[in-house]
Amino acid sequence: MLREIYVIKELKVLYHIQFGNSLEWDTLYPIIQSLSSYYEKESEDKLDFMNVGKFRISYSTKIRYKMFFIFISDLTDDMDDLEKQLRKAQEEFMSMFEDIVNVSMEQSTYASFNPVAERIHQNLRPKIALVGFSGVGKTTISRLIRAEEIPMEHVPTMTGEIVTIKIGKLYFHLWDFAGQEQFSFLWPQFIQDSDAVLIVSDSTIQNIDKSKFFIDLVHREVPNARLCVIANKQDIPGALEPKRIEKLLGIKTYGMVAVDPNNRAKMIQIIGDVLDLSPQISPLLKPLIDRDKAIKEAEFLLMNGDFEAAIQKFRNIAELSRELGDDKLSLEILERLRSIESKLIQYKIENEF
Repeated sequence: MLREIYVIKELKVLYHIQFGNSLEWDTLYPIIQSLSSYYEKESEDKLDFMNVGKFRISYSTKIRYKMFFIFISDLTDDMDDLEKQLRKAQEEFMSMFEDIVNVSMEQSTYASFNPVAERIHQNLRPKIALVGFSGVGKTTISRLIRAEEIPMEHVPTMTGEIVTIKIGKLYFHLWDFAGQEQFSFLWPQFIQDSDAVLIVSDSTIQNIDKSKFFIDLVHREVPNARLCVIANKQDIPGALEPKRIEKLLGIKTYGMVAVDPNNRAKMIQIIGDVLDLSPQISPLLKPLIDRDKAIKEAEFLLMNGDFEAAIQKFRNIAELSRELGDDKLSLEILERLRSIESKLIQYKIENEF
């Protein structure tokens, strides 16, 4: 997953956007300093990669302007894809700003590059694989994430399903594949190149013990992938608590009742945690946090009788939901808005006499 983009000129940051947690600036800056010596030794631009801890730095130079274009991503990202998108970022940035890069060093000057950066991130969307044995609830969790109707009866996934998911402004590929053991020869292929693997269990001791197989599989096939356990079916009698499962498996574990549609927000938060995204800093998830906060504020205004302010707040929420692609919620908010406006009009009429 692409985590940060930097455009550096003469050791100063012209542009920066952060999609997720990655290298601290104190770690990155000495690397940039060492790369800057390239200006003095070479006359041709270059594009190269280096690994630093669990991250990959992809960089290209524009020697004429003493500039670096830097991507920080996970080690799971395909290097050919990174090179293609890095070249595209450099070309589009220079197309937009070549006339002013020697004039302005203010980051605000280059903020209009944000839509391009978000599109590049979309092209490098992370892959999340749901794994687990048959009947544990992988497809239910997949549909919970997608906000689709949740199946109340188990229908085995015979071959697998690959869908593109959008949460806020975050796009990713979600892979949900067959859990029947006769398809086990396909599992190593399915999890290849995964940025994150979510091992789904039904929270029984028998299934927890069997799920150790998937931990070994992930460590063998995709050692750089982020990993967690979803302890599903926490509502069934005898379900093991997430903390106990985490102790048994040695893997971060989250409890879940996937048949409850109200748990979608919790599932989204889990994805954010596993991918190491900070909603407070990421432009991809921050709109969701802002919307949730706005909904609470609108409810507070409504309860305190400030109908005019509540109406405006709900109108903003509906518009934000539409921009995020959540048309269903947008329509629900608009319907509620009309109801509030109707009641407010009736209240005003009754109080005029």
